[in-house]
Amino acid sequence: MGGKARIGAAWIALSASMLAGGCYPMEQASLVYSSRQQMGVNVTAGTSDSPGMDVVIGYKGLDVAMVPVAVAKHCKHETPANCVQGNYDMKIIAGRRNESTGTDDLQAAIANLNALISDKSALLRGQQGNLATLQKTISDRGTFYEIENEINRIDALKKSTPADQVEALDGYEKQIGLKRSEQGQFAYAKDENLTELQKTADGLRKNIDSLTTEIGQNKDSLSEKLLAVQMESVGTRDDALSVYGTFDGGSVGNRDGAKLSVGKVFATGIAAQFLSETAGISDCLAKLAILAESVAEGAARSAYVSDTRKLCEMKHAGQAH
Repeated sequence: MGGKARIGAAWIALSASMLAGGCYPMEQASLVYSSRQQMGVNVTAGTSDSPGMDVVIGYKGLDVAMVPVAVAKHCKHETPANCVQGNYDMKIIAGRRNESTGTDDLQAAIANLNALISDKSALLRGQQGNLATLQKTISDRGTFYEIENEINRIDALKKSTPADQVEALDGYEKQIGLKRSEQGQFAYAKDENLTELQKTADGLRKNIDSLTTEIGQNKDSLSEKLLAVQMESVGTRDDALSVYGTFDGGSVGNRDGAKLSVGKVFATGIAAQFLSETAGISDCLAKLAILAESVAEGAARSAYVSDTRKLCEMKHAGQAH
């Protein structure tokens, strides 16, 4: 009853504004929602020995809601430039619905995966750094002995050169000195055990491959969780302001008379969105319940209900799912 009173008040207020404004354009734009119903009941009772009665009850109803969607003060000046500030600006009047997505479990899983990926990535970088250092040691060790072989070759030439070829001997000596100087930067690796170095490097490569695979799997899981959150998240919706009303209904009939009252729900804007979604979920669950009856009782049916109920509860965010 309160809903009807508010609707009537809105109609009266709007009519008054139109009269007060005269021939000026309306300063408020509105959407008009209407719902019309027409019903009839025919009740017949009695027998041939005991004549009964014939009752016909008719009902007509019309619900109207006028919802403001925009407002701006009418500019009475001939030059619009004089009406550029304040109430002359168009303002949208809208309702807003902030969704509660219920993704706490998903958000917790996402946080755990992010932490796991971060830790494993740090470990991976450390292992890669150790492998790079080890590979440099192996390479520098090889370079040290390559230079050593070159020094031995030059020294052999020097030893085979006659003593009277002083200039050639001096040249060999200078080459050996330069090679020794170059070899010095690789001297730290000369005593390393090559077999152990290669064994350690092989172990690091296996660890790196394993970590890389695990991080890839964790990232795939993270993408799935993020997609699930996106699919469940509707966010914020804007629509016209809501009008919502419910009316109880029922009927009674006996030999003394009959009575009919009509029950209905009338909603607009955000309220209508919410009601349509709720009705859709209820219809979906009802259909799944019918399908569940065809599944054998026990674990199979429980698994079916658990796996499919989310299809009805999932909120849509523009994707098809």
